[in-house]
Amino acid sequence: EIRSLREAPPDGGVLCAKFVERWGGSTILRDHDYLHWRVFQNPWVKSVFRGAFANGELQGWVMFALGDDSMGYVVDLMVAGPEETDGSTENLIRILLTDATIRARDMGAVGIRAWHVTDHPFDCLVTRVAKSMGFYHLRRGASMVLYPTTRGRQHRDLDRLDNWYVTRLYTEGLLG
Repeated sequence: EIRSLREAPPDGGVLCAKFVERWGGSTILRDHDYLHWRVFQNPWVKSVFRGAFANGELQGWVMFALGDDSMGYVVDLMVAGPEETDGSTENLIRILLTDATIRARDMGAVGIRAWHVTDHPFDCLVTRVAKSMGFYHLRRGASMVLYPTTRGRQHRDLDRLDNWYVTRLYTEGLLG
C-alpha cells in the first residue's frame, strides 16, 4: 500500500537503521524528530511524503516537491529490507518513482529531477531503475565537500563520499 503521510512516521528511524544494515555506508538518520523538522515543518519546501507499507510495516518512502520553476523534484527515496533475489526492492523503487512522477505531473511539473551524488550501492540501484523508466543521468553539477570531524572519524570510513547515501533532503532549507 502506498499512501500520503501528513506527519512524520514514528518508525522512520527504524527504517533508516534497516537501510544502513541492508545497504551499508552512512546516511542522515531520518527518525521522527528529524523528518518532522526537515519535511513537515519546513517553511521553504513543502514536500509530498508517500510511504510504502506491507502488512502495516513501513518499507520505504518517496518525497517530492514542485519547485517555483515548475520542475518536480524527488527530495528523498528510501527503501530498506532484507537482501532478496526476486527483485522486490527494485520493484518498490520503480513503484515509488512512478507514483512520484505521476503525482508531480498532476501538480503541474514540466519535468522531474532527482540526483545521483555518490556511488553508494542504493544510489546506483535507484539510478539504474530510473534510467530504465526513461530518466536521463546527466553528469553535471557542483561537487560536494565533506569534512568529517574527529568524532566522526572514530566510526566508519566516513571520509569516503561513496559510503554516503545523499539525497536532496540534505539541502531542502533556506539556501537549498
